[in-house]
Amino acid sequence: MKKSLNLLGYEKATIVQELAWNPILEGKDVLIIAPTGFGKTLAAVMPLFEKIDKDKKIQMLYITPLRALNRDIFERIIKLGSKLGIEIDIRHGDTPQKVRNLQRRDPPNVLVTTPETMQSLLVGKKFREHLKNVDFVVIDEIHEICESKRGSQLAVALERLKEIAGDFQRIGLSATIGDPKLVSEFMCEKKVQIVDVREKKRYEIKVLKPMNDPIGKIVELVNESQSTLIFTNTREAAEALGAKLKEFIEVEVHHSSLSKDVRVKVESKFKSGKVKAIVATSSLELGIDVGSVDLVIQYGSPRQVIRLIQRVGRSGHRSHLVSKGIIIPQNWDDYAEAKAIVELFKEGWMEEPSIPEKPLDVLAHQIVGICIENGEIELKKIYEIVKRAFPFRNLKYAEFIEVVNFLKELKLIGGEEKIYRTRRGLHYYFENLSMIPDEKNYVVKDEAANKKIGIVHEGFVSEYVYEGAEFIMKGETWKVIDIDGRKIKVVRSSGMEVSIPSWEGELIPVDKKVANRACKIKKEIEYFKEQDEVGFPDCKKIIVEDTGGIIIIHSCFGNKINQAIAKTIGSLMSSKIGKTINFKIDPYRIIIKNSEGWNYESIIKLITETEPEWVKDILLHSIKNSQIFEFRFLHVARRFGAIRKYVEFTHGMLSRMIKFYSDTPIIKETINEIFREKVDVEGAKEVFEKIKEKKIKIIGEFSYKISPLGQIGLTYSLSSLVKPKEEDEIIEMVKNRLLNKKYYFVCMKCGNQIGTLSISSSEFLKCNKCEAKLIGFVPEKEKEIAKRASKKYFSNKPLDKEERKMIKKLKETAELFLNYGKNALIVMSGYGIGTTTARRILSKRYGSLRELVKEIIKAERQFIMTRKYW
Repeated sequence: MKKSLNLLGYEKATIVQELAWNPILEGKDVLIIAPTGFGKTLAAVMPLFEKIDKDKKIQMLYITPLRALNRDIFERIIKLGSKLGIEIDIRHGDTPQKVRNLQRRDPPNVLVTTPETMQSLLVGKKFREHLKNVDFVVIDEIHEICESKRGSQLAVALERLKEIAGDFQRIGLSATIGDPKLVSEFMCEKKVQIVDVREKKRYEIKVLKPMNDPIGKIVELVNESQSTLIFTNTREAAEALGAKLKEFIEVEVHHSSLSKDVRVKVESKFKSGKVKAIVATSSLELGIDVGSVDLVIQYGSPRQVIRLIQRVGRSGHRSHLVSKGIIIPQNWDDYAEAKAIVELFKEGWMEEPSIPEKPLDVLAHQIVGICIENGEIELKKIYEIVKRAFPFRNLKYAEFIEVVNFLKELKLIGGEEKIYRTRRGLHYYFENLSMIPDEKNYVVKDEAANKKIGIVHEGFVSEYVYEGAEFIMKGETWKVIDIDGRKIKVVRSSGMEVSIPSWEGELIPVDKKVANRACKIKKEIEYFKEQDEVGFPDCKKIIVEDTGGIIIIHSCFGNKINQAIAKTIGSLMSSKIGKTINFKIDPYRIIIKNSEGWNYESIIKLITETEPEWVKDILLHSIKNSQIFEFRFLHVARRFGAIRKYVEFTHGMLSRMIKFYSDTPIIKETINEIFREKVDVEGAKEVFEKIKEKKIKIIGEFSYKISPLGQIGLTYSLSSLVKPKEEDEIIEMVKNRLLNKKYYFVCMKCGNQIGTLSISSSEFLKCNKCEAKLIGFVPEKEKEIAKRASKKYFSNKPLDKEERKMIKKLKETAELFLNYGKNALIVMSGYGIGTTTARRILSKRYGSLRELVKEIIKAERQFIMTRKYW
């Protein structure tokens, strides 16, 4: 150890390096848990480098979840390797073909790679020969890997590697693990020695109270520090906060939607001191080297203990330094949650990892991969290999055979007792090396201003976006009026009570333990003092608050349990009234909007009469009919090879596909994935059981005055970041949009085709042929049908149904233009405004164009609210 440290210029080992040295040197499988900056990487590689035979090629694999981590790790360990004469190289999806060919011919002693790239290495004929020499595998950020299907894929890949190389030593590295024993079981079948030095790290974490000017506070903190990382939970919040901070300080934004080049440039500027602060999402949580960090600011609650420690651990990036973090909550809900997270961390509690249980799409991919490696192989041998991997330890042979038979139906494999891959199977395997879904982006467009306001991902759209839905973006509430391909058209909402923010942190679920602790903390907060009148919910009490239109169920069980409860009672309510009930769910409450005659008494009766054993079946039915089911089905079907990776589907096509595959492993895995990530079935069943046993009380009350806990759940917003548009500004934007509309004009007296003009250039328009003002007009996109229909009409030729409809429209608009001139064009430019509504608007007197535009805005909003009934 001393030799390695001297070569790197270090005087002495860190505590984790001292504790890990002997077990690794002795050949034991080791899980190293240590905060960021304790030297975990060197703790793993230094003893292994002592054992490496320089004549053996690819004797060690170093697997990391992010390509950016590859870059940092490569720089860190190559210094040591080069001084010891050990060849180290890097391989991932972006590695140039020239370098790949060189690695194939003359591989290094140590290869740094990703879980996905390992999938391709295992089936490469030449590389398989090199992999026979592997004696050591290091898995970095193992907590990040094991909780996803990437981890399930890697777990099987390591067992496939074992078939090639024989048994090898495994080292896992992590900064934060809630259940080290569970992760060690994921890592290896054999006993794993755990080296855990987390208690040696010192933290200083403050939770500030909500404030009117969080931006000013962040600027002040950044100016007082040398280097600051500012974390948000969402990309949208990162962009909004970054834009606001740039008005006062030099700051960069870093998140996974930005290109690799942009991210590398931001990291480099921060490391060199050219910029003092970065606003980031989880993209900088892991061990990417950005140099020294003095302070971490978390904007909003981090929602999880693990996430907080991972982020705050980026400051004081050495074992002897104190990691300093400041949480700036957005509201009092946020504040209580952040306090709860800090308290639980100090008590030594962390969220347990959620490892996928026998994911069938991963199984399908691995079966084909094993066939590619072996040419032809017995089914029982594949089952034996797969079952050694922790996520598949409970896989039944019948379940395995069901997937095998389905792969045969898809023509990805062939054979009976012995199976082999087909040509189609080979293509499928390489097309699906990654378990990370390729999510598409949707543009959100403000119809009033006719301009783009932001981008949301497919995952968010699948859960929350539909016609009539509301969400928050750029600090304002928007209502969806149309979804056209990848374009979401929205208008400003008049501040509806229930809205879901774009990329809101509820995509990071809050555990029931955090939620319950936060509910206890709220009892001590002055802001919630008036809640005493209604009462405070906790793990033994649910409160149903009825305000006559909105019902709020206060339930402190966290996101996944509340989601399951909401879907269960929502389905029961809908079945009774024959109409869908809309909910908003957060870790502390279930909000029912437009409760359709329900009150707190009927809700309590429904909940108390719900049998726990109904929950799973109700959720199955509810989820199968949900928008998110289609989204998840699409990605699972792609991972099975039933749908090609880059083929796009409409809603109708997907519905037919779901019916076609209704009794296949695709549907089973789609349900399993949603259940694991979105709802806690067992947790909800336990709540209903405790209600039956009277271990959880439900109380209710009616009041027109919403309680403080209810109010805060109804008014979540990012308004502290971006000031909402004032009325005058909105009117100006709508006016500009209306005046820029173009129409095609036809004289309805002589049939003259006047042509296309904008409203602003039609002030004194009359027919240039007969000088009449009886001029019909239609939007420019209807130009061709208008031209064809009017020519036939004035030539007395017979008209088809579409053409007759167009002539009627031209006559009606001509009458409006004759009576009201340019104002008729302006009104008809309004969204959803037809000739009947236009006559009503135009029949009134207006003192100014501004007053007319205000009336148009009212009509547009009315159309949006009633459109679904048309």
